[in-house]
Amino acid sequence: MKKVLVAFVAGMVVATAGAAFADNQIAALFTTSVKFKVNGSDKTNSLGTILYKDRTYVPARFVGEALGAEVGWDGEHNTVILNNSGKFAAPANGGTTQATTVVGGHFEVSKFTLKSSSNATNMNGMIKNMDGVGHDLVLKVHYYDKTGKLLGYGIATILGLTSGGQVEFYALSERIDGVVSFSFEVDSEL
Repeated sequence: MKKVLVAFVAGMVVATAGAAFADNQIAALFTTSVKFKVNGSDKTNSLGTILYKDRTYVPARFVGEALGAEVGWDGEHNTVILNNSGKFAAPANGGTTQATTVVGGHFEVSKFTLKSSSNATNMNGMIKNMDGVGHDLVLKVHYYDKTGKLLGYGIATILGLTSGGQVEFYALSERIDGVVSFSFEVDSEL
């Protein structure tokens, strides 16, 4: 009788654990056939869409880019960055913003790091040429305070950026205090 009771209790534990596990499963539909219309324009989401409980889930990158926002990922803080103002929040001194933006129509700027010392404020990152022509250019980094007032800017001269090429840039300036955001501009092509 004792063996039967132990077997019954063990069977109930296994059955209960199986039922509890089944309750934590999600039944959803993954598809690439959902059509999107954003501000009157048809958009294609090749990354896929999940349909679950009368909700549609799409990647943040697709939504942000479809709305014309800059989209980035801050892996250190597990944060998606969506920015449609053209300005990025300044990272802590020496911190890196893992965002990407397109400047001047065909230059991709990414992985920005802001560093301030006693006499300088510098921005470095990567710039990639996304068109079929080589370029020499001046990249300006505009620095803003918490009210959006322009405090100053840093300049990076980039020579010999080949078609499809990517290089690190350094935008140098005198020390600028109170920087809370920044934006990029291709000031001129040399």
